[in-house]
Amino acid sequence: MNKISTLEEILLFTYGEADETQKENIIHEIESKNSFLEEYTRLKNTKKIMDDSMVNPPDLLVKNIMAYSKALAVMDMKVPGLNMMIQN
Repeated sequence: MNKISTLEEILLFTYGEADETQKENIIHEIESKNSFLEEYTRLKNTKKIMDDSMVNPPDLLVKNIMAYSKALAVMDMKVPGLNMMIQN
């Protein structure tokens, strides 16, 4: 197993997307090589930071964006690169 595919497998493992064979290989690598444990820990911590930073916008904001989108029409003016936006 080369290092690049192992790092990809660690990433799949971190996100719970590794198949059973990959899981077994990664667990073995993590337990036997400190560098893989460090890489897994780094990826796991990064994933946690990203997951914790995900914020859902308020429902009112989503409704306003959708309403604005529905209120506009884009017309092709038959001139390359020129479109016209009209508010309905």
